[in-house]
Amino acid sequence: MTKFGQLVVAFIIVGLLGAGIFWLMAGDKNVNPGGLPEFDFAQSLKNAGDGNFQPAEGSSTYENAYWGFSFNYAGDFKVSEIDEENGAFTVLAEGTGEKRTFQIFIADFEEEGPITPDRIKKDLPDIKIEQPQTISFAGTEALAFISPDEQGKMVEIWFVYGGALYQIRSYFELTDELSKILASWQFME
Repeated sequence: MTKFGQLVVAFIIVGLLGAGIFWLMAGDKNVNPGGLPEFDFAQSLKNAGDGNFQPAEGSSTYENAYWGFSFNYAGDFKVSEIDEENGAFTVLAEGTGEKRTFQIFIADFEEEGPITPDRIKKDLPDIKIEQPQTISFAGTEALAFISPDEQGKMVEIWFVYGGALYQIRSYFELTDELSKILASWQFME
């Protein structure tokens, strides 16, 4: 084969390899250009029955009269409360199995909502906010996003309600179960 023929064959092979890679990446619907799985927390909440949640058999209810909210959770979670400094408060729920933990951090907050990525970065400039989306949550507007850190990929939901800032944080792997828990969330009147 001549040098010209070898060059044509090499060009065709490189072209086919490039087309194959493009076809494989375009065919993977679970990856977005940022390399993260598609994240649609609003749809996840809707699938969980937001507003029409029926607790599963064996579930428990967490109620907090001071902050005025409640939610249902699977019976294998152990829920604890931690009083933080400066009047802040954390609810920590730990389930059996790996990455079945979520926390709710609550603090007095004098600003009106809704929370935006820019507002979060004002206080936490190093936080990584990926795939931010505005969702309707328990009658208020919330910001849901993915926040990768040293623990892995985390899901966060931030919102302001009744003069308090709520930050819900969990492992990405718990998104569907967290959606079911949050679909049961109610503010007490």
